[in-house]
Amino acid sequence: MSCGLEWKEEVGQLIQKGMNKQQIMDYFIEKYGEEARLTPIQRIEGKIYQYTRSFDTIDWVLLWAGIIGWLSLMFAGIYFGIKKLFSGKPTA
Repeated sequence: MSCGLEWKEEVGQLIQKGMNKQQIMDYFIEKYGEEARLTPIQRIEGKIYQYTRSFDTIDWVLLWAGIIGWLSLMFAGIYFGIKKLFSGKPTA
């Protein structure tokens, strides 16, 4: 990413101004917000967590629609299977 190179140059300039590590970190957090604290690995892990662990409304709707659909098909199969089994001619 190009922002990494830009930030690297910016850090170099801040060091030349005599700022220490904590001051530079505070500067970036003030300028870019809390996301400046995240490392690339933390961003990737956050995205993986977001897609695998946290459901939003549409995810819950799709989950329950799938469960209801599956149960409906299962019960319909059982119903028609039993109906066909018992609809044959009685043996006497």
